[in-house]
Amino acid sequence: SRPRDVLGCSPMLRSGLLIAIIAGAGVWMAGLAGCDVALDSSGPEIGSAVQLLTTSRGELAEQALRRIEELSGALGSDSGSGRARSRAALPYLEAALHRADPVGRRNLVIALRRLGLAESTPLLGHIAAFDSDSATAREAWQTLSLWATATATKTGHSERAAAASAALRKVDEVRGNSSFE
Repeated sequence: SRPRDVLGCSPMLRSGLLIAIIAGAGVWMAGLAGCDVALDSSGPEIGSAVQLLTTSRGELAEQALRRIEELSGALGSDSGSGRARSRAALPYLEAALHRADPVGRRNLVIALRRLGLAESTPLLGHIAAFDSDSATAREAWQTLSLWATATATKTGHSERAAAASAALRKVDEVRGNSSFE
């Protein structure tokens, strides 16, 4: 028999419910704060894809990444609706970072990179500065470094380049100017 808690559900179901509650609350609070987050029916599907991403490896993880991209709409687009839909995945990805193992956290960093949103730079900076797994921290740092340099010249990505540069400066302050190069 599976272990049950006082709510009568398994620990795995309880953790999935917690992710959905936290992510849903994040989207709701972002809406209250005036953020342009699309509230559509894809939320639970995004949460499921993020959960799969954190627990999978190889091709299954890649499929979860593609599903998150698909559900997030026009990724990295500067059009209002495309950017809003892309932002809808952020609360799910951030919530999952707190529970994922190191490989799962690296997968989440890759998902943040693929979404390509300037709004994710503070989160990536925090991961680069403080993650206990050096490979995960390096992945976040490399994403910020890529965004700060390669996208600075692309039109429409100057906000992301500036945010990534600022996040990298903070990472250098925290880490004592020790980069991952």
